[in-house]
Amino acid sequence: MDVTERLEQSLGKMAEALQLLSSGPLPWYFEQIVDRQKMLFGRFAPVKKGDRVELVQAPAIDIDTRPGWQGSEHFLVPGALATVQGVDTHKNRFTADLVFDDESYLLISDSTPVPVDRKHTYGFDEAYFRKIEEPRDE
Repeated sequence: MDVTERLEQSLGKMAEALQLLSSGPLPWYFEQIVDRQKMLFGRFAPVKKGDRVELVQAPAIDIDTRPGWQGSEHFLVPGALATVQGVDTHKNRFTADLVFDDESYLLISDSTPVPVDRKHTYGFDEAYFRKIEEPRDE
């Protein structure tokens, strides 16, 4: 199927979709989607942006599963502390983008950890972390 055929097929499907949505204004449908997403996350997500978490299990890191995380194994360990930067879903589970307190790289010469200048976010399924309550300064 060439590009033109794909476009023609897509236009037909979009026309069908618009017909299905014609019983109400399109912005109303989008408002409903956003409202439902906010309700789902607000009531059921295990964490929200800004929450503190700790890893409860280390992720598998290798060339096949998470090649971009190679070199991070030394700080992505159970007990590592992080701050939630965002919450989402993937395959019917909650996920969180985490920024780790102790993100670093290892010197080649002697494997000394060196803090990074700019921290990265690491996306984790909810099974890998738990929310923690940090003591408040008084």
